[in-house]
Amino acid sequence: MLEDLKSILDYVGKQFGAIHKSAPCNYNGEKGFLVWDYVLFNEITFVNEKTKEYQSLFTSWSDSKTEEEFNRLLELSKKSTRSDHNPIQRIKELKELLDMGAISEKEFEKKKKELLEEV
Repeated sequence: MLEDLKSILDYVGKQFGAIHKSAPCNYNGEKGFLVWDYVLFNEITFVNEKTKEYQSLFTSWSDSKTEEEFNRLLELSKKSTRSDHNPIQRIKELKELLDMGAISEKEFEKKKKELLEEV
């Protein structure tokens, strides 16, 4: 898995700082990696395994707040993996991501529409 992350980061070309933690995860229905890096501040980024695109999810000066957010995002990812077969639960999880500002209203509405078609 570490080799996969390294090859993805090399391909993406984003200049990460020192990588403190990384973990495979599902985010907004996509497989990829959460990467916690820091230079002047902490940043948590999602790197899409398939498209190699990345999205900054969180920034903070505080190590403890970043640790808390990293763990929360991983827990959401685990819940998402368990509930991928349940469209209503998936909508609730996407709403939580919307409320925390991790996805846009447009992304939420698009996924919600797709999921409601499954019901």
